[in-house]
Amino acid sequence: MEIKCYRAQPEQSDNALRYFMHTLSRKGAMACYDIAEQWLTATQDDPAQHADWQIAKALVLGRVRDFSQAQQLLDDASQQPNAADWAARIRLRLWEDEGRWEAALDGAKARYAATQCQMALEMVIRLTQAQEGPQAALTELLLHLPQSQNMTLWQEAAKLHFLLHQTEAALACLHELESLQVLGQDKDDNYADWLCGQLYLETRDLPAARAALGRQKDTFSTLVLKRLQPVTTLSPVLKLAVPHVTQKYMTCAPSSIAAVVRYWGEPADEDAIAEQICFQGTADHLQRQWLTDNGWSYVDFDLSLAAAEAVLSRGIPFTLVTTQGMSSHLQVVKGIDREAGYLYLMDPSVNMESKILTEETCQLEAVHGPRCRAIVPNSKQHLFAGLDLPAQDLYPLRHALDSALDKQDIPQARSLITQLEALAPDHRITQLSHRSLAVVLRDEADIERYTTQLLAAYPDTTYLILSKYHSMRARCGHREAYLWLSAQFKQAKSIEVFNLLLEDRAVLEDGNAAIEALADRAVMWTNAEYFWLKGHDSWRDGDKETAVRLYGWALYLEPSNDAYLRSYYIANVDQGRVEEALAQLQALYDASIAVSSSMAYSLYRAYCMKDEDHLA
Repeated sequence: MEIKCYRAQPEQSDNALRYFMHTLSRKGAMACYDIAEQWLTATQDDPAQHADWQIAKALVLGRVRDFSQAQQLLDDASQQPNAADWAARIRLRLWEDEGRWEAALDGAKARYAATQCQMALEMVIRLTQAQEGPQAALTELLLHLPQSQNMTLWQEAAKLHFLLHQTEAALACLHELESLQVLGQDKDDNYADWLCGQLYLETRDLPAARAALGRQKDTFSTLVLKRLQPVTTLSPVLKLAVPHVTQKYMTCAPSSIAAVVRYWGEPADEDAIAEQICFQGTADHLQRQWLTDNGWSYVDFDLSLAAAEAVLSRGIPFTLVTTQGMSSHLQVVKGIDREAGYLYLMDPSVNMESKILTEETCQLEAVHGPRCRAIVPNSKQHLFAGLDLPAQDLYPLRHALDSALDKQDIPQARSLITQLEALAPDHRITQLSHRSLAVVLRDEADIERYTTQLLAAYPDTTYLILSKYHSMRARCGHREAYLWLSAQFKQAKSIEVFNLLLEDRAVLEDGNAAIEALADRAVMWTNAEYFWLKGHDSWRDGDKETAVRLYGWALYLEPSNDAYLRSYYIANVDQGRVEEALAQLQALYDASIAVSSSMAYSLYRAYCMKDEDHLA
C-alpha cells in the first residue's frame, strides 16, 4: 500500500518518506542517500517535512557508521516539535549501534520515564541486557511485567528466563502468552514455538519438544526434529560451566582464550591477552605461542560429534574456528546435546549462549576442518591421554610446516610434507600443504593444480576461488576468467569475490550494469571496499564531492584500512578540506575510543600524512 501511494503521488513528501522507510533495508546506502538528499532540497521551505528528511538521512549515515554527521542532523531536526520524538528515538538507536551503550541506556530510561512509551521500555530492557547481562535485564523487566498485558514483554521475559536457565519460569511466561492470545492479542508464533521447543529440549521432554519443533519451518528446527524422530529417550545434556567473556573489536580469540582459562580456575584478563597477541585479529601461531608461554597445553583436531563428546566428557572445553569469506571467528564449545546433534557455544560476539548444528557445521567448514583446540593447564595434560581425535596427528606437522615456510626453509618443508603424505595422503591438510609450498615457490602450475583439486572437494571456498581466478586470467585470458568468477559469485555470494568483480568489471563492455545486477543488500550497505571502488569511479568522473563522501564511508566501516584512509585524506587535500577531515576523524575518535581503538589508528595515520605533507 505504501508503494502504491508513493507511485500515485510521488511528489508528496509524506508518501515518499513512507516509501523511503520501506525501502531502507532493500536498497543500498548510495541510493537511499540520494533519495534523502533530493527531498531535503525539495522541502527547504517546509521546516517540518525538512526535519523528517534530516532524520531519514541520519539513518543512512548511521548505517555506514558516519555517526558524527548523523548526530548533527538529529540535532538540527530536534528543533522542530513534530520531529523531536522521532529524532530522540533514532539518536538512541545510533548510540546503540555505535557501542555507546551506557549513554543509550540512560537515554532510554529517561525517555521511558517521560513518556511511559512501550518502545522505550523495550529498549531499556535490551540495552540493560547488552550492558549488564540477562539477570539485570530480567530484574528491570519484572518491575513492569505483573501488571502488563503486552505480549512482547512476556515473550522477552520468557527469553531472559531461558538464557538464565530458569526453565520453569520461562515456560510460565509462554503460558501467559497463550492466555493473552485468547484475549485477542497476536503473538510472534514462530519465536514462541521455537523457544518452547528449546525449553522442552532443556527439560528433556521429548514428546513436547517434537510437537513444538514440528510447528516450525526454519532449517534449524527441521533438522533437529529429523534427528529426534528415531529417538526414544533423551540422555542428559553435557554442559561445562565456561564463563561468558564479551569481545571487543576483533578480539574474539583473546576473549575465547580468557574464558577457557577462567573455566580452569585461573585469572585471565582478555584485554591484556589482546595487547600481547591481537593485531586487527589474532594469527593462530600467536594464540599457540601465548598458550605455550603461559603454562597451557593443547591438542588440535577436526570437529565431529564423536570428537566433541570425547573431549567434553573429560571436562575439557575447546575452541572452534568458523569462517565467512576471508574472515574467521573463534568461540568456545562448552556443551553437547547428543540426540539433537548440536553444540553449545560461548560465542564472545553475542551476549547469550549459542548453539550450532554439528553435522552441518562440519559440512560448511570442511575445507578448514573445522579446526578445534582442546586446552588444559600443563598440570592436567594427563586428561589428553588416550584421546584419538580426527587429524590429531596431522596438525603438529602442519604447524611445523607453516613455521618452515615462514623461514623459507624449503628442505624442511618438503620433509614435513613427506611425513604428511605417509600419514594421510588424501587428507585436506596434506593437499593444502602441497598448495602452500607451491605458493611460496611461486609455482603457478602447481598452485592451479592443487587449487583445482581442492575446489572440486570444497567448491565454495573464497580464497580458492580467488586463486583459481588469477590462475585462469594468466592462462586463458581475462574475459573468460571473469565470466567464470561471475558464475562462482552467483553460487557462493562472497563479498570478496564481488569486490574483485567490481574492480575488474572493465573487462566486459557492460561491466557496470553486470556488477550492479549482482549486488545485494549486504554488499551495498556494509562493504567498505564497494564504497571505496565507487569513490574511484566518482573521482574519475569528476564528481569529487561524492568521491570524498564514499571514501569516508569506506573508512568509517573499516577505520584501520590504510588504503581507505589515504584516499580519504588525499581527496580532502584536493578539496582544501584537510582540517575539516581531521575534525571529522577526531569526532569519531572521541565517540568511539571507549569501544574500539581502530579510529585512533586512523586519526594517528592522518596526522602522520599531514606531517609528511608539511615536510614535502
